[in-house]
Amino acid sequence: MTITSPDSGSTVAGTIPVRTSNAHFKKFAVVGVQIKLDGVNLGAEVTASPWTVSWDTTLVANGNHTLIAVARDEAGNTTTSAPVTVTVSNAPKVTIASPPSLSPPVAVLGTITVSATVSDTAHVSNVQFQLDGVPLGQPVTTAPYSISWDTTTASNSPPPHTLTAIVRGDGSPTTSTSAPVMVTVFNAAPSPTIASFNPTNGPVGSSVTITGTAFTGATAVTFNGTSAVSFTVTSATSISATVPSGATTGPLSVTTPGGTASSAPGAFTVTSALSPPTLTSFTPTNGPVGTIVTITGTNFTGATAVTFTMPIGVIFSNFTVTSATAIQATVPSGATTGPLSVTTPGGTATSFNAFTVTSGLSPPTVTINQAAGQGDPTSAAPITFTAVFSEPVSGFTGSGVTISGTAGGTKTVTVSGGPSTYTVAVSG
Repeated sequence: MTITSPDSGSTVAGTIPVRTSNAHFKKFAVVGVQIKLDGVNLGAEVTASPWTVSWDTTLVANGNHTLIAVARDEAGNTTTSAPVTVTVSNAPKVTIASPPSLSPPVAVLGTITVSATVSDTAHVSNVQFQLDGVPLGQPVTTAPYSISWDTTTASNSPPPHTLTAIVRGDGSPTTSTSAPVMVTVFNAAPSPTIASFNPTNGPVGSSVTITGTAFTGATAVTFNGTSAVSFTVTSATSISATVPSGATTGPLSVTTPGGTASSAPGAFTVTSALSPPTLTSFTPTNGPVGTIVTITGTNFTGATAVTFTMPIGVIFSNFTVTSATAIQATVPSGATTGPLSVTTPGGTATSFNAFTVTSGLSPPTVTINQAAGQGDPTSAAPITFTAVFSEPVSGFTGSGVTISGTAGGTKTVTVSGGPSTYTVAVSG
């Protein structure tokens, strides 16, 4: 029989299993295995396979220790394994001494000292304090093992906060963690401050961003004493509030558990709500791209957009606000027939009637010249004219010629040539 784990010459720490191979006797079966540590029984005899015991190495001093296993058969015969020597290297034990561990948890505020005691200061590399599982300050490398903790950097309880200490042994990769100590933090909330707000004026219903400090947990925002029904704390330094109905010009204030901050002497100016625009007419009512359209209505001051209809959606126009009741806008490229719209800070007005966008093409002009000395047309002797168009045209035939004069009878018109100059022959 041999000890198969741990290996002889190995370094161990914490709680480990001590395992042995199966023992064999000539006549009788093995009924028990006793593990011994430094000649002393390590736990009770193991009476069933696998022949294993659990060893908490923290219960012995660091250094070399010897393990053996003694197997026993039914007849009381015994056999002993070869010894296995291991080196125990555990981190020292650490305990938080202050603040004390109490139930209910002790209350702390301000800056306090957190300290710990270590079982073996001669073999300590460092002690790391932790708050809620996160390192609290830097590791402490020399005794006394303590740090200062500004509890205002932690949230007020509930819930309670957890302090622990982790010690690392000198030259050892192992660590030891103290039992947790629960504390409740009870600090006064910081007083809020207001640094600025934007915009500095606006009507009821407008949104105002207030900038400052210690806004967390804000319970009220007022405009010259009138409470804002709607506000949102976007961060510890910013609040978005809506100007409430009934608000008047005056300072803003923010109330938190830490107190009330005022913007005084800075005042927010409550302005009148802007009236929406109206669009009563426009002239001309049709035209091609590039046409200047005069739009008539009310409340056009500060207009931000004039739009014409396009196949999908709207298209913005270049425009000039000539007065509170008139705007001149240019029909933009891509516009199609449809209503016009004017947008101002007070809203958007749309025409009831549609503006008709035309092609913008002008018809060609034509000059007709008749050769001199021609008599009335006959079937044998037609008279001819020359029709000269201002640009090339197509589809010009005899049906497009109107004949008037004193010659009687039915006349026939024949057209030839083109595309700009045509010969027109009239016979009959």
